[in-house]
Amino acid sequence: MSFIVWNARGLGNQRAFRELKRLDAEKDPSLLFISESKMRDYQCRWWINSLGFFGMFTVSCQGRSGGLILLWKAPLDVTVHSYSSDHIDCMVKLFEKCWRFTGFYGNPNASNIHLSWELLRRLSGIQEFIGVSWLVGGDFNEICLDQEKLGGNLRPLHQTQAFWDALDECTLRIYMAAVNFLHGLIGANQMISFMNAWIDHIQELENQIEYLSSKDEIYWKQRSRVNWLAHGDRNSKFLHVCASTRWVKNLISWLLSVHGDWCSDKGGMTEIVVDYFSNLFRSGDPRIQDINPVLDCVQPKVNEQMNSVLCSPFSAEEVKKALFDMYPEKAPGLDGMSAFFFQKNWQVVGPEVLEAVLRIMNDGAPLQEWNETMVRRNGNGTSATLTRFQGV
Repeated sequence: MSFIVWNARGLGNQRAFRELKRLDAEKDPSLLFISESKMRDYQCRWWINSLGFFGMFTVSCQGRSGGLILLWKAPLDVTVHSYSSDHIDCMVKLFEKCWRFTGFYGNPNASNIHLSWELLRRLSGIQEFIGVSWLVGGDFNEICLDQEKLGGNLRPLHQTQAFWDALDECTLRIYMAAVNFLHGLIGANQMISFMNAWIDHIQELENQIEYLSSKDEIYWKQRSRVNWLAHGDRNSKFLHVCASTRWVKNLISWLLSVHGDWCSDKGGMTEIVVDYFSNLFRSGDPRIQDINPVLDCVQPKVNEQMNSVLCSPFSAEEVKKALFDMYPEKAPGLDGMSAFFFQKNWQVVGPEVLEAVLRIMNDGAPLQEWNETMVRRNGNGTSATLTRFQGV
């Protein structure tokens, strides 16, 4: 059985949520206390299903600060007795054994930290809990010794002494932890106190790991182009298989020409593709006297006003809207640039893109390299005939 107390510093971003999922997967905590969630009650509800917790109790944030969350799994039976913006106090029952847990968050304002110690004293003096094993865990926003901090001015002696005095009055002992979570049950009447200097160093390493992990996830997401994959989902073996399978599926090793000849060299396959699509979209030069009787039977649906709009020059707004309506990570062009690149860097590349597109669309400017394209297999199957392929 394991318990985790964690200062999330905001769970509204994907990075923090990935870290939460990682902690849950690796430690499988029976009880999890989170401070500084910076979320409201309704924003936390879906976690019960996504993380597999049996119960949850939340204290909404105040503006953009604070917020507490207590999560637990079966077979723990948790009963919350009191709560505030700085604590959640509850009784935990496991089969026939009961003990008390208080998730605690010290006031981050040094001038108001005395209010946190007064709260701790009040919680300690509750008559019905006297003699019950008590575990207090959280972020107290205070240190016990100056050796726990790196750099900056020394902590005033009266601040640390006030912390010690509160612990003595509450008969609490300090358990020093070098990481920002607690693993395992601490004995009766003990408190968690985090060594901030060590935590800052660990946080820096975690940030580096998170950055590299995020880059790796984005790479595999772009390679697989699985549209339902959202940031925060597991960068798993299944995702890698999807990416590799898609690459194998789209690989063209040989083609069958219209003459029934197999071709496997790149130059020959290029000629087969060009000839096929050139003939596919080429007119058969029908005689006008054969077309007119058919056209006479077609009732016009486009009036003059509509036709005027359709024939009007393309505008810069239309080009930009078309680009930003594209899914960011759809198949890139031959230059490797997906729509995401142009959307993200529009302030830089936008003017040149608009100029090039409008010259082609409105003025008919030749731009041969834009006509280069790729073909992909359409649908499943192993047929190598070009009827199974389409241009992208």
